[in-house]
Amino acid sequence: TPASFQLANTVALEHLTAILADGLLSLPEIMEGSDEGYRAIWNWHALEETEHKAVAFDVYRVAMGGDDKVSAYALRSLSLVFSTSVFFALFVPFYVHNVRVSGGLSDLKGWRAVLRHSVGKKGIFRHSAKAWLDWFKPGFHPWDHDNREFLEQFDELVAHALDEAA
Repeated sequence: TPASFQLANTVALEHLTAILADGLLSLPEIMEGSDEGYRAIWNWHALEETEHKAVAFDVYRVAMGGDDKVSAYALRSLSLVFSTSVFFALFVPFYVHNVRVSGGLSDLKGWRAVLRHSVGKKGIFRHSAKAWLDWFKPGFHPWDHDNREFLEQFDELVAHALDEAA
């Protein structure tokens, strides 16, 4: 595909991972009951996604022009729809496969928990919907959703990991 399409989809996937990371950091109850190491690695990854959430976007604006250039705005907008579709087309079968392998396909309690944590009142996709839609505003920038306060957790997470290793 053309380099512009590849860059636009990279930017869109970075936005998607950033808003999901924000959901994970904003809704820590999603990870309740998880192994501490598992929770720590996901929190670290969410912080890492937050830290660089605007880098590819800023490159896109320089390379393609800002939203005042209709073609750049249109490609940016379409790329999020495309990238989100591909993400879920890959994610859902992978998730269902993992549930099947672990013997959980008939676990109604487990499926209710999945629905609650994904689209429920405090679900990650419900939490992320506004940030996903904001992408389509002309002039949008990822730091319009300023969640830098989470980045203070990096030092805490590293200190905890060092204590565990010692």
